[in-house]
Amino acid sequence: MRARPHDDAGESLVESLVSLAIIGIAVTGLTAGFGVLGAARAAQNGAATHAAGASVQAVLRSWAETLSRPGDGGSGYAYTPCASSAAFPQPAGLPIGWTAAAAPVGYWTGTSWTPSTSPCLDTGLQWVRLTVTSAGATYGASSQHLDVVVRRPCQVVSC
Repeated sequence: MRARPHDDAGESLVESLVSLAIIGIAVTGLTAGFGVLGAARAAQNGAATHAAGASVQAVLRSWAETLSRPGDGGSGYAYTPCASSAAFPQPAGLPIGWTAAAAPVGYWTGTSWTPSTSPCLDTGLQWVRLTVTSAGATYGASSQHLDVVVRRPCQVVSC
């Protein structure tokens, strides 16, 4: 029997295992890197959403305070008996692309709130839901509402 010549044309088992281990480590490192980038993007989106919500809330509160002040000084809301949602002024300084709505409106009858579509029994208290929505395609958009009760200012003789 003749001995076969040895040639090094193929890979040994040890070489194959070492190369497989190196590829596995590289893929693990890349996957972890993508995870860190994804977490950073999620944090950025969360921060944008939170900032939009805080800005919307600031505009909403300022608008509610304007409606709560009597309008005789020029900076507040002039109480309008039996007012519809169109009678409430828009908030000052509303950024471009944002929307604001004052609806629905209701009136206190002495026992319950009635909607403005009913015959008007305005006793001096109006309830209105203020809604402000910020612009934003996917992240950073926010919509919040606040219920406000506006009362008729007291007159010199009686309320």
